[in-house]
Amino acid sequence: MATVHVTLCDVLARAETGSTMPVLMSQPKGAETLTSSAVSTVGALLATRAQDDFWNVTVTGGAVWVAFGAAPVAGPGGGYLVLDGQTIDRSTTVVGEKIAVRNA
Repeated sequence: MATVHVTLCDVLARAETGSTMPVLMSQPKGAETLTSSAVSTVGALLATRAQDDFWNVTVTGGAVWVAFGAAPVAGPGGGYLVLDGQTIDRSTTVVGEKIAVRNA
């Protein structure tokens, strides 16, 4: 059982030297903390834009499977394996996208 902190953020493209780098905004659009278990658990956050919202996911207390989609199911064979202490950032792909987590 791990704790999974999730933020859904806007991103700005910053350019100082001619090349751009996406930077998460300091104020997330939404945030929630999920507890993983032996079954896939879907969060309440919903992406409002395709490819313009970003997920920021941090895991503590164990490894978890993470999946995204309109009806995501987290588990082996789909999504991402996020290890204890890791953070991942992913761009949304569809309006209404959600996150699901499950123990690895």
